[in-house]
Amino acid sequence: MVDGVIWIAEKVCEYLVAPVGHQLGYLVHYNSNIAELHGEAKKLGDKRLSLQLRVEEADRKGDEILPDVRNWLTSTDDISQEVEKFIEDEKKAKKSCFFKGLCPNLISRHQLSRQAKKKALDVKKSLEGGDFPTISYRRPLPGAGSAAPQGYEAFESRNQALEKIMEWLRCDDVKMIGVCGMGGVGKTTLVKQVANQANQEKLFST
Repeated sequence: MVDGVIWIAEKVCEYLVAPVGHQLGYLVHYNSNIAELHGEAKKLGDKRLSLQLRVEEADRKGDEILPDVRNWLTSTDDISQEVEKFIEDEKKAKKSCFFKGLCPNLISRHQLSRQAKKKALDVKKSLEGGDFPTISYRRPLPGAGSAAPQGYEAFESRNQALEKIMEWLRCDDVKMIGVCGMGGVGKTTLVKQVANQANQEKLFST
C-alpha cells in the first residue's frame, strides 16, 4: 500500500512538478537567455560579414559563387532580421515595465525568455553550417565551351597566360598590360582571345 502511494507521488512529480519547474526556468533565467541571444547574434553577424567580404572578392575576380554559400548568406540574413526585431520588441517591453526593468507581467517575461532561448538555438545551428573552406570556382575558359578566335588553340601554357591576363584586367589598380614574345608564338591570337573573354565578362562596359 505504502509502495503504491510512493509510486503515485513519484508519477505526480514526474508529470506535473517537473514541467512546471521547466517553465519556471524561463522566468528565472530570463536575463541569461536574452544575453545568450545577443552573444550568438553577434557571432553570426561577424561570421556573415567575413564570408560576405570573401564573396565580394571572388566576384571581383570573376569567380562563380557556390550555391550553398549564397543560400547560407540569404538564410542568415533572414535570421538576423528576426533577431533584430525580437531585440527591439524586448527593449520596448522592458521600457513598459516598472521599477527600473522589474517587469510585473510574468506572462510576457516568460514568453520573451522562451523565444530568446529558441532563437539562440536557431542562431547556433546556423553558425554550425557556416564553415566554407571553398566559396567559389573558376568559370570555364572560353576555349572550353564558347567560341574562340580562329586559329586559337587552348594549350595549357596559353590558358595559364590567358587566365593571368584576365586577373590583371579585373584589377582596378592595373592600367597597362604588355604581351611580349618572339614572332609567330601567338601573341595576336592570345590578345584576340583576351578581348573576346573581356567582352563576355563585360569588363569594359559602362
